[in-house]
Parts: sequence; C-alpha cells; structure tokens
Amino acid sequence: MKNNIILVFGFILLMAATSSAQRLCKVSGWVFDSLTLKPVQDAYITIEETNTGTTTNSSGYFEMKLPVGKKYTIVFSHIIYDKAIRELNLSKYMDVEYRIYLKERVINIPEIIIKNKKSFDDIRSKWLVSGKELERYGGNNLEKALIYMSNNIVYTNGALHQNGRNYNFTLYLNGKWEDGSNLEEIDPANIQYIEIWKSWRNVDMGPISMPLREGEYTISVVTKN
Repeated sequence: MKNNIILVFGFILLMAATSSAQRLCKVSGWVFDSLTLKPVQDAYITIEETNTGTTTNSSGYFEMKLPVGKKYTIVFSHIIYDKAIRELNLSKYMDVEYRIYLKERVINIPEIIIKNKKSFDDIRSKWLVSGKELERYGGNNLEKALIYMSNNIVYTNGALHQNGRNYNFTLYLNGKWEDGSNLEEIDPANIQYIEIWKSWRNVDMGPISMPLREGEYTISVVTKN
C-alpha cells in the first residue's frame, strides 16, 4: 500500500512538471522609431541561442510563444537601427508585452576621392595634370600628353583644338600672364603640373589671381624651377 502511494505521488509530480514545461507564455509588443515614433516594419525579434524568432508587421507588432520556466535574451534588430536587447525571466506563467524604441544607426562612410578624366566640353571642367603624368603619358611630347590626360585636347599653332573647333586660351606661367605661343617653348620635363579651366557662359571659372584675358580657357603652368 505504501509503495502504491509513493508511485501515485511520483506520477502526480511528473505530470505537474510535464504540464508546467509544456505551458507557453505569449510574448508580444510593438517596435517604434525612437525619433519619429512611427512603427518599424520587418524588425527582427530573435531569442539568443535558439532558432526562435519572428518579425514585426506593418504596425510594428510582433507575437511569439515561449515555454515557461526559462530565462531568455531577446534581441530586437533592423538593418538601419541599433540593436535593443532585453532579458526575460519566465519563472512562472505570464504574458509579457514590450514597447521597444529603436535608435537609427549612424553609419560612418569614409571619404572616397575619385579621379577620372572629364569631358572637355563639361561646362565647369577643370584638369590637373602633374609633371609625372606628363612624363608617363607623353614623355617629351606635351601635345601627346594633353591628348591622353585631357580627353583629346590638341595644342598646335598657339591654340587648343578638339572635334574640329579651335579654342583660344589665356596662359599663366608660374602665376604670371604670358603670350599663349610661349606654351610651345616650355620644356615638358620641367613642368610640375598644368591646370586648365573652362569659362561657363562667358563667366570666368579660373582663379581670381589669374583672370581670363583671351579665349574660353585658362591654362596655368607651374614649373619645377
């Protein structure tokens, strides 16, 4: 008789433990943008170290079921927001409701400088051709270097040429105004860099210290010595 009582009591305890383990709590809530207070759709709600998870709907609402009697770490995340983490101890049967406010993530993008050849007819175009580039692409031939570096600029007979058109220009050598024909006399090997500006609707786009005196272009040549 005593053994039967113990067996029945043990069975009752087992059933109670099994019943408790199978009980599920409802965990639900809403996810909002902390700045605009608008609902966040498609936010992920995941339980760490498990395969359990869900996402918010268009109202920012979510709902899931979790077994009672455990501790959980709930992670709220979205691609454009910082994560929010909540610890939950479901020591007893209860429903839990959250209101989560996610902060927009600040993404620092490093500055990117892109160098590329520009169209010669770009109304605000400016080229900077270094002496090393002249040497690399043109050797001692200034005309050849300009053709490559400045998108088919051709310099002959004291003028710039492209697509059958002639362009007069104003020349500055080391910051001093010079006659355009003097460009032919400059040794390419002695050039530190060349800058070219194009006027825009008759507006001088070059530096104030080097005003446009003739033509549509300002050419500044700086030599090594």
